[in-house]
Amino acid sequence: MYKMMKKIISLLRFLLYIKLNKRIKANGIVLLQKNVYLIVEEGGQIMFGKKVSIKENTIIYAKKNSIIIIGDNTNTGHNTEISANNYIEIGNDVIMGAYCYITDSTHGYKDSNIPIRNQPMESGRTIIGNNVWIGRGSMILKDSKVGNNSIVAANSVVTKSFDDNFIIGGVPTKIIKSTYD
Repeated sequence: MYKMMKKIISLLRFLLYIKLNKRIKANGIVLLQKNVYLIVEEGGQIMFGKKVSIKENTIIYAKKNSIIIIGDNTNTGHNTEISANNYIEIGNDVIMGAYCYITDSTHGYKDSNIPIRNQPMESGRTIIGNNVWIGRGSMILKDSKVGNNSIVAANSVVTKSFDDNFIIGGVPTKIIKSTYD
């Protein structure tokens, strides 16, 4: 009985949060656990593939005129934040640990006469390939790319692009070894 109620509640969340919002598209059912926030500003868009699972306390925020794409069979960890000012693409079969943060932007800071909070955001693109495991507490930042078939070690900070088939980790992230060694 409890499992059936959870499925019904998840289906209601899907219908209310996704199907009734013209800025959010889904190619299949998206499992939304409790306390999930999907925020889409004017001109923004979130696109979900098939069989996507968004865990508790996750925030997905597509700011004005930005795009977030989340591929098939992908799931977030609990307390994940995905925030786009321009473009974030997360591939198919991606799994994330809890407390991950993915963004495509940073605050500007170059003019010392203007408070940082008043400087324009610097936006880029963030790409995560297919079949990627993102460890707990990792951050994937502006203009980063994680290649296909890769693993991001827990608590890593990704600040640049990495090709396919690597285990990467650290602050800042570096190659640890090939995934097929």
